[in-house]
Amino acid sequence: GAPTTASKDPPGMQNVGLLKRAQEAHAAGRLAVAIPLYEQVLRAEPRSFVANYYLGIALYQAGQPARSIAPLRAAAEARPTAIHFETMRALTARIS
Repeated sequence: GAPTTASKDPPGMQNVGLLKRAQEAHAAGRLAVAIPLYEQVLRAEPRSFVANYYLGIALYQAGQPARSIAPLRAAAEARPTAIHFETMRALTARIS
């Protein structure tokens, strides 16, 4: 069967690089660049907490709240205890 714990190895250098580029574009406000990069990572790693979470946030910031629901839900399923902290942190950063 499938392993029950996450591998300690990185998911693959290509995906690590894509995720880094996505996060850099996102941080710079280039959502039109970040969103397809997050989606590309998720095609290879559909359960990635980081890619799902930040894709959901990027979609929300891009004015696509309906599209943000599925990746945020996937992030919550992947790491239920982390999603609340991360969401509150992101929302408070947007408000302040």
